Amino acid sequence: MKVDNYLVDKTLSILSSLGFQTFISTGKRSTFDVVAKKGENLILIKILTNVDAFKKEQAASLKCLASKLYASAILVGEKTKTGKLLDGVVYERYGIHVVTPKTLEDSLSGEMPIKKYWKGRIIAKLDSTDLSKLLDKEGIKPIANTLGVSEEAVYMYKKGMGIDISKAKNLNKEYGVNLKPFNILSPPEPERPKIAGYLKDLENLGFEVIPAYSGFDAIAKEKEKLIVAKKTVITKRTTDYLKGAGEFLNGHPLLVSNVKQDAVDRIPVIRESEIKSAKKSKDIIKLVKEREEKQ
Repeated sequence: MKVDNYLVDKTLSILSSLGFQTFISTGKRSTFDVVAKKGENLILIKILTNVDAFKKEQAASLKCLASKLYASAILVGEKTKTGKLLDGVVYERYGIHVVTPKTLEDSLSGEMPIKKYWKGRIIAKLDSTDLSKLLDKEGIKPIANTLGVSEEAVYMYKKGMGIDISKAKNLNKEYGVNLKPFNILSPPEPERPKIAGYLKDLENLGFEVIPAYSGFDAIAKEKEKLIVAKKTVITKRTTDYLKGAGEFLNGHPLLVSNVKQDAVDRIPVIRESEIKSAKKSKDIIKLVKEREEKQ
């Protein structure tokens, strides 16, 4: 799964121009490629030229991570196997909003898309307040006739069901019913991905384990937040990355490794045997803090 550097650079340029701080985490296994932060807004962004390369397992991890961090999750791309993505339209893949760089820029500037690609057609959503006022004034039958749909369908539009974009524009032109924007910053519905190995051991100790697979393996939350990565060989690049991730995500960077040191480049090291012998999450947090204090 190749990440297009051009597209990453373009996305980073957009975020920078709009005042977002960014943390880069690109990689073949990565759940996300960029974390963007501005004020209270946190956005996890995956970037792929062809969004069909985004896998269901990645989506599950991304949704879980975003929900636990109170963040938005967005997939930025340019095409699918069937054609080019359109600007001003929001798409969806495995429950994650998909947009072009231009749509991302417009949305973050306050102009959310009013069109969505859904099951082979472009749809919109009608403003329910506007539609209710219109139905009270005109009655449901004339509106159903204008749209060429059943009265039941009109009720469903009022409840939020998508409507063909041409019908929506017709209703807007004839009666002034506004279209409701699609908020691409709305957090995704959480999904619990499968975990195994030492991450399962951490969960059994009482941690809430949130897989990431983006340079670090997971965030393990109790009262403290640990940014955890398992490494056999520890490089300066690894430790620099973990320090940056810990600072950006407000957590303690932690290496799981069987190296002899208790810390590498000021990052605490915990062995898998220590995780297995711990009785509860507080034991691990205590070890991490003791090894931080020794540095």
